[in-house]
Amino acid sequence: MASILRKIGRALWPSTGAAPDSPSSRWRRLAKFLRADSAATAVEYAVVLAFILMAVIAAIAAVGDKTNAMWGKVDSEMKAHGM
Repeated sequence: MASILRKIGRALWPSTGAAPDSPSSRWRRLAKFLRADSAATAVEYAVVLAFILMAVIAAIAAVGDKTNAMWGKVDSEMKAHGM
């Protein structure tokens, strides 16, 4: 994949010594970023974070249901004893 991107990059942006802020240098920087592994790593971290958040939300929901049932029992016991 990296070699294909390099070939595309060479075809689209030949080494012309463009100015640092010219459109062609911006495209080169974009192409370099897309070839880098950091973009894939960022996506992997986002997926891991999403799974962690799903687990936390599920745990909170489970604890919430059990806590609600516990307080329901306490309420019924207090009403049974006239409180």
